[in-house]
Amino acid sequence: MTIGRVHELRGEAELTLHHAEASMLLAREHGLKEVWLWALTNHAAALSQSGRAEEGLGEIRSYLKTALQIGSRINRAEGVARLAQCLIALGRYDEAFEAAIECIQSDVANGERFYESELYRVSAECCFRRAEYEDAKARFRRALEIAQKMQARAWELRAAIGLAHGKRDTSRKRISFSHRSTPGTPKASRRGISGRRRPCSTSWPLRNDIRRPDAERNGGQAAVAARAIMAVRTGRLRRIRKLKPGAVR
Repeated sequence: MTIGRVHELRGEAELTLHHAEASMLLAREHGLKEVWLWALTNHAAALSQSGRAEEGLGEIRSYLKTALQIGSRINRAEGVARLAQCLIALGRYDEAFEAAIECIQSDVANGERFYESELYRVSAECCFRRAEYEDAKARFRRALEIAQKMQARAWELRAAIGLAHGKRDTSRKRISFSHRSTPGTPKASRRGISGRRRPCSTSWPLRNDIRRPDAERNGGQAAVAARAIMAVRTGRLRRIRKLKPGAVR
């Protein structure tokens, strides 16, 4: 189960599914109900990552319902965070935000702080999708601060990349609006000053629509994440990666 959790944090959905299913099988054989439930959360997260968010949502709802029936609130914050991630994948941002906030106000306030950083991060993602940029920025920063205090590097990277992407994309939108066509001027929406079309991406993990060859040369997402967190720490959030001239069209 722990190996599956590591793969889930790395965004490796197929490996997460494999280890989660093995854990669930062993837990069922030995009658370990809570362990089976914990493995189910990993399984649900992997389904969401692999584009099967509706199935993942059903599993995570089952997890929360069964945990309540057996009187267990251990890891409920993690379950709610997974629930919110599935809802975000389905475009149900209001429901995801409400679930995350309710958990922060109940479980986290009562001492279950294990998943606090992720709850703030997913709530920030909801705010960003709803165009509430200032609230999103504040929540990403809160998630980052909590992760740093806990020395939770994986969550620190997620929060840092979310914050950096949010700063980048909001600035690009401002450029887009400021360069829209007026009488006598050509259209330049979403092209910025240079006139080159630029892709937009906000969520973790990094989306495939950012086609930058230097990312692969420098170690892919790991290198990007490391640069993102250094940018946050040093206050340089203008760009995560330098763009090779002509690389993005």
